[in-house]
Parts: sequence; C-alpha cells; structure tokens
Amino acid sequence: MRLNAELIAADFRLSLRAIVITLICILLLVGLSLTTWITALVALCVGLMQWGMHWGLCVVIVLVLHGLAIWLVKQIMGSSVQAIEMKTSCDAILPKRTNNRSKQDV
Repeated sequence: MRLNAELIAADFRLSLRAIVITLICILLLVGLSLTTWITALVALCVGLMQWGMHWGLCVVIVLVLHGLAIWLVKQIMGSSVQAIEMKTSCDAILPKRTNNRSKQDV
C-alpha cells in the first residue's frame, strides 16, 4: 500500500512540475507575441508617416487593426469554448443533487 502512495505522490509532483513549466512557457510566448505585435504596429505607423500620412490617421489605422485582431481572437475563443463541451464530463464525474426538501413537503 505504501508503494502506491509513493507512486501517486511522485506522479503528483511530476504533474505539478509539468504544469509550472507549461505556464512559464505560455507566459514567455505571450510576452514574445506582444513584443512582436507592438513592433509591427510601430513599424506600420512609422512607415505610414514616412509616406507623408498625418500621425493622427496613422494612430487610427493602428487602432483599427488592433481592434480587428481582438475581434478575431474573440471569435476564435468563442468557437473553441463551444467546441469543448464539458457538461457531459461534469455530469458523469459530479454527483447529481436531488431536491430532498420538495420530496419531504409532499
């Protein structure tokens, strides 16, 4: 029995380590993506200003592009959440609650 407990504890520690490493990698990728996105938007704005466009219009174009990117990510996330249905799994794992009060009143 002790061997099983040690195996479960070792597996739990390994799982925690994997979760921490995954979270660190995700945070690093998000930081890199944000840096790349900001650099691309700044380069676009500088390029448009070099062509003689007013800086206010450059800012509007950059904000519109940023808004479109946010909308696109929101659409993808909405589709992903709908595709990952967890209700069936939750119903199978969690016990169903019955309303005992209504049965006692009758």
